[in-house]
Amino acid sequence: DRRLPMANVGRGIFIAQAVVPKSSIPFEYKYVIVDKEGKVACKEKDARKATSKDSSFVVRDEAFNYPNPQYKTSGVAIPVASIKTRDSTGIGEFLDMKKVVDWCVLTGIQLVQILPINDSGEDPSPYSAASSFALHPSYLRPSAVCQYYADKFGLDMSGQTG
Repeated sequence: DRRLPMANVGRGIFIAQAVVPKSSIPFEYKYVIVDKEGKVACKEKDARKATSKDSSFVVRDEAFNYPNPQYKTSGVAIPVASIKTRDSTGIGEFLDMKKVVDWCVLTGIQLVQILPINDSGEDPSPYSAASSFALHPSYLRPSAVCQYYADKFGLDMSGQTG
């Protein structure tokens, strides 16, 4: 049981480097996930095999093969437009999501997924959005935007003149 720590280089990619004597090739290996104390939390059921005719080679694997996924949870998928509170303008707003999250906490639901809400420019369909990180401005609460600028810059955003 020899463990070789892997380094996370980002985007879910992990790397490790090992010197393996040519006499030990081919060899078998498994990926394991260890907890903070170094105890094995999860390991692959079947071994992988590395073979090469050269003494130097690269092993590339696509994914960790979970033997039995241990994480199970519940969630809810909801379009923002369907969430209407007494405070909203009637079309559903980002701030209305707080009440959904509060409900999830009360009921033990751990995940909330919302349907696409991207600003899609001239095409109103959120499924043809130009950016997956944009938020459609129609779901903003105008009074909250005004309050934000009033607080941040000391502006009178009441709309009253004189």
